[in-house]
Amino acid sequence: MTPVTIDACLYCAIALFGFFATCFSGDEAAKYIEAPTLFWVRTIFGGLSAAFLALKMFRSNTYAIHVEKLKRKVSKVKDNIKSK
Repeated sequence: MTPVTIDACLYCAIALFGFFATCFSGDEAAKYIEAPTLFWVRTIFGGLSAAFLALKMFRSNTYAIHVEKLKRKVSKVKDNIKSK
């Protein structure tokens, strides 16, 4: 899998679980689902949404750090070429 595919999957998972968390958080859901079950459904979907969002944020931060390291390496190489 390419990094773009992984990011796309993470965005879709965030959207999907966020959608379900929102659906089950409304007053309509309480009419059709018993309170203990609804509590666990909300908790699970909310937790999954948060977990996928945290993973996406971690991947974004890691990529940004990687890009900064590459920029430093390129600037060092340019400086070495200029000094010769």
